[in-house]
Amino acid sequence: MKRKGTSKFQPPSSREMPSSKHQGSHDEFWSVGGWSVSGCWWLVVGALLMIGLTGCLSTHAASSCCAKVEPAASFSDKSLYQTDSKWTTDVGKQIKLAELKGRPQVVVMFFASCQYACPILVHDLQKIEAALKPELRARAGFTLVTIDPRRDTPEALANFRATRVLPAETWTLLHGESDDILELAALLGVK
Repeated sequence: MKRKGTSKFQPPSSREMPSSKHQGSHDEFWSVGGWSVSGCWWLVVGALLMIGLTGCLSTHAASSCCAKVEPAASFSDKSLYQTDSKWTTDVGKQIKLAELKGRPQVVVMFFASCQYACPILVHDLQKIEAALKPELRARAGFTLVTIDPRRDTPEALANFRATRVLPAETWTLLHGESDDILELAALLGVK
C-alpha cells in the first residue's frame, strides 16, 4: 500500500554514494586505448627496472632542488642484466637476462596453469602491445617468467605460447631454477 506523498525513488544519502570527486580520475588519467593501466602499475615498474631507467630517473630527481631521491630497490643495486642466472626459453634455448638488452622489457611473473589472475595479466599485456604504435611495438619486449618451475617446463611454456598466440619476435617465456626465480622476484619487488 502506497502512502500519500512518497515517491518510488529515494536517492541514496551522501554516505551511500561514492565520492564523485575521486571516482574514475585515476583510470581516466592512465587510460590507454580504452583500458585502465591502474591495475597493472607494477608492469611499468618491471619495465623500468629491465631497461635500467631507474638510475636515469634517480639522477634526474637528484638534480631537482626539492626531490627526495630513493633507491629503486634497497636490497640490491644490481641491474637485472647483471644477474648470473641462466634461463631456458620455451624453445629450449639457454639465455641470461642480459640477452634481452636493447629493447624495453615488460616483465611479468606468472604460472601457465593459473586459471584466474595470470590469464588476465597476459591479456592485459596483449592489450598493451596492441595499443603501441607499430614502430614502438617492434622495439618492445614482453617477458613472462614462470614462478612454477616444476610444472611450467619449457614444453608447457611452448604450449602456453601456442594457446595464447604470443609472437616469438616480441614475447619471451622463461623457465628457471627456484633460486633464480626468487632472486628475480626480489629484484622486481614481487612477493
